[in-house]
Amino acid sequence: MGMIMLGKQDITENLGNQPIARAAQPRLQSLSSNLSNVKALDLETVLRASQAIASEIDLHDLHAKLIDILVEISGAQAGYLLLPDPSQASGDRWQIEAIKTINSERTLVESIPIEAIVENHTYVPTSIVNYVARTQETIILNNVPQTEDFQDDPWIRQCQPKSLICMPLLNQGHITAIVILENNLITDAFTPQRVEMLNLLSTQAAISLVKSRLIQQQSELNRALQAEIADLKLAEKECDRLVAIIQASTDILGISTPHDELEYISMLMRDMTEAQEREAALKRSEMTLQNLVAGTAAVTGEDFFIALVKHMATTLNVKYASVAELVDNCQFRTLAFWANDDFHPPMTYFFLNTPCELTLKNGEFCCNSSLQQFFPEDRDLVTMQADSYIGISLKDSHGNAIGNLCILDTKPLPNIDQIKNILRVFAARATAELQRKAANESLSQINQFLEARVKQRTAQLEAANKELESFCYSVSHDLRAPLRAIDGFSRILQEDYQNVLDSEGSRYLKIVRDNAKRMGELIDDLLNLSRLSRKTLSRRAIAVNSLIKKVLADFEAIIQERSIELVIADLPDCEADFSLLTQVWTNLISNAIKYTGKTEKARIEIGYQVGTDCVIYFIRDNGAGFDMQYADKLFGVFQRMHLEQDFEGTGIGLAIAQRIIQRHGGSIWAEAAIAKGASFYFTIPDRYINQ
Repeated sequence: MGMIMLGKQDITENLGNQPIARAAQPRLQSLSSNLSNVKALDLETVLRASQAIASEIDLHDLHAKLIDILVEISGAQAGYLLLPDPSQASGDRWQIEAIKTINSERTLVESIPIEAIVENHTYVPTSIVNYVARTQETIILNNVPQTEDFQDDPWIRQCQPKSLICMPLLNQGHITAIVILENNLITDAFTPQRVEMLNLLSTQAAISLVKSRLIQQQSELNRALQAEIADLKLAEKECDRLVAIIQASTDILGISTPHDELEYISMLMRDMTEAQEREAALKRSEMTLQNLVAGTAAVTGEDFFIALVKHMATTLNVKYASVAELVDNCQFRTLAFWANDDFHPPMTYFFLNTPCELTLKNGEFCCNSSLQQFFPEDRDLVTMQADSYIGISLKDSHGNAIGNLCILDTKPLPNIDQIKNILRVFAARATAELQRKAANESLSQINQFLEARVKQRTAQLEAANKELESFCYSVSHDLRAPLRAIDGFSRILQEDYQNVLDSEGSRYLKIVRDNAKRMGELIDDLLNLSRLSRKTLSRRAIAVNSLIKKVLADFEAIIQERSIELVIADLPDCEADFSLLTQVWTNLISNAIKYTGKTEKARIEIGYQVGTDCVIYFIRDNGAGFDMQYADKLFGVFQRMHLEQDFEGTGIGLAIAQRIIQRHGGSIWAEAAIAKGASFYFTIPDRYINQ
């Protein structure tokens, strides 16, 4: 699946050239690029969601469940499921089948065209939908207001979302549906982890849509056939003999002689027999498909392959059923092989000059009799006494063969077309499971590699911590001793020899003492910064308003002296380390007071916003502000936005605040303008109380 995203060393190279790694290479390149941002994919969530999608047969229920799951996993606020318009043979027109928003119950709609207008705009961004339908690429806009692409779309201009993703659902290279997910609260809502989870689910979703659509079509054909049979019953039959002919039908057809009646009766009976045979065939096909679905819907991974071959063999009444993965250009390895009412151990076999070679080359192959005569070099066919074969090649989304699904029997197979259709349905599911198996195995290898790297880095970190402890000890004792001497003797000179020193000498001593004091403050801040990475977090429920009240008490004198206006909202509680969170609020409030020092009517506001999955706290002032083009330096150590003679400070306070917030798993950022004040925002991404 192609992907366009608008808004490190490749670790797979360490895995060598294993067949599994090569088979999953396209997906691994996407996964490995995100390993520095996420600890691990939530595979358990993906598997549960995949099972929920695969187990749904009813098409309308599948639409609802699918959009529910995708909205929940992606962190979107709204989702739209689009399907091709069945009345258009070209398949280039789309309509909305399901809508889901997080603020309302699930909403199902009946085939609304995407061009339909609601509140002066379309339901969805039609230009993006048409682009995705044409290119089969995923569009990810993680900062829509700052993205130039698609800004002319009426929906984009009217709705103004912050984040948007438009993803095609592909089955064997064909687009079956399009999913649109939006978030109008925050940018970068669709993180690489969430996008990868959507990618893993997209293949299963496409397969389930095709499967449910086929089942629905079979049910509709069955109902149509029942109606056709009812119309054909112009004659009544009892105990295998004709007892009456409906007179109205003979009058309409112009039947008048006994000979005509006999021919008419014979024709009716033939039509009725053929119709009954078609009905029985449809019922058998429907039951076969339902049995296979029931036998494989609730399992995934290797258990799926085992269940698949067993149920295929027993349901289709054949001796052999196999699903295999492609090892190289001339070998298959069986994932599950059912032979003569039992499982056969896994094996690797050469497929050259066998039916599997033609299946791999042509995508499908069928031989319903004399199989051994066509493949005399395949001695396994002789051993199995195989006379018939049907195989489907398993292909990934790029059209590359990755496996084979086939059945064999010792006699010719009935209902060839019916069996082919059934195998095609389960070949798609087997393809998805095979790709997932390869990805999981490669992920396991990656995890093993990462565990080794973690052990190595842990040892390096322990060594660095020991060096840091040694440095902190040196700073605390070795550096403070001469600093205390400088400050002490300069104070003695200033107090005891004041009459000896002239004004210039007194000024020099004051400079020495001021810089000694500043050096002491720098040492204190550096020690506090270094201790943050080693301090154990002690999380507990914190009443944030009470904490802020305690912090403000330390600044009560200056607040009263300058008549600073304080506006404090009723803040939600959170779970955090009390002392560290106190340090954050102390640094931020101290900055707000300091940088409003030259503002005539200083105002400081403390409040919060509700984000997608956490509370966003903020503090806002109307002070000096700063230029946002230097915002990337804001949280650096010793980085200052103002001259020291304008506003005193060490340039470490915001760096400490950022380290504390990051240790809680949150983020901190700022917005400002010169002479218009600054706003600082931060999150504590854990459950919060009394929202």
